[in-house]
Amino acid sequence: MHNRSVFDWDDIRFFLAVARHNSTLAAGRALGVNQSTVKSIRPRPAKTEE
Repeated sequence: MHNRSVFDWDDIRFFLAVARHNSTLAAGRALGVNQSTVKSIRPRPAKTEE
């Protein structure tokens, strides 16, 4: 069985925007979302199969 994608592509998009714009406020403006939306993205542990 193949693992589903470990990444949520929206999370990666927000992360890259913060890296490019150096702030969550600027990233939110660039993405057209609130700063709070960008700030709410948190790394999640990878799911493991048992």
